[in-house]
Amino acid sequence: MVVNGCVKGAISNQNKSFKRELDRLVVKKITDFIPQKALEINSDFSNFVELADSNFNVPGKIDLLLGANIFYELLKPERIKIKDSQLLLVNSVFGYTVTGNLDSINETKVHCGLIRDEDLNKTLETFWKVEEVEEPIIKNKERLICEEHYANTHFRTKEGKYVVSMPLKKEPSCLVDVDEEANFPIAASVLRNNLYMDDVLCGAATLEEAIVLRQQLKGILKSVGMELHKLCASHEKLSPDPEQNYNFATLTDENVRSVVEAEPRLLFD
Repeated sequence: MVVNGCVKGAISNQNKSFKRELDRLVVKKITDFIPQKALEINSDFSNFVELADSNFNVPGKIDLLLGANIFYELLKPERIKIKDSQLLLVNSVFGYTVTGNLDSINETKVHCGLIRDEDLNKTLETFWKVEEVEEPIIKNKERLICEEHYANTHFRTKEGKYVVSMPLKKEPSCLVDVDEEANFPIAASVLRNNLYMDDVLCGAATLEEAIVLRQQLKGILKSVGMELHKLCASHEKLSPDPEQNYNFATLTDENVRSVVEAEPRLLFD
């Protein structure tokens, strides 16, 4: 409800026996018609009392809404109970008012009220998108270098494909073949650093690490179609699987044993 203004004025009854100065707010509409439809009243009250509104049962426009600060000044103590009904006549400075309940009336119409808020949600979403402050993109040095590299090296082929050279942090020699290193990291390092001719000589700090190393070496070589043919180990638990046909040799020389007994060692051929 939007208030359009405020006016000062007086209200009074017809015989001027009641009069009050009031500040009144001006609005476009107080409420809908009251009552919403014509009420069927069997009794004619106007024959024995003076009504404040003789057409109280007919829908009409509400001209003035009085607040609680003056409402109880308008009422008088007289009350009249209407026989065989729930209606009550209450006297006021303007005349008798009719209050109470009417007997239920069978409705022949069915009313259904629906509220659609999809449009409202879309409007709010659009509003927040418009009002959203764009956050600046902070570019670090690496990102700026990549953007400059793309701008200087990319081109488009006749087929419509875009081609750009790979940006490298180091020299191209830093690129190595690490196809299976993600799956067998320990074995990949051993093959890169502990390979002499076609033999792999390596060791581990613990027996458990040696077992893992053996499994990874078998796995990484098998992934490229290569099988281990010989295995020489300083610990019996590192012996080959019984179902595998390895040419297995044990280290028996005391000099060799004294060198390798500090840590489990493997020799693959």
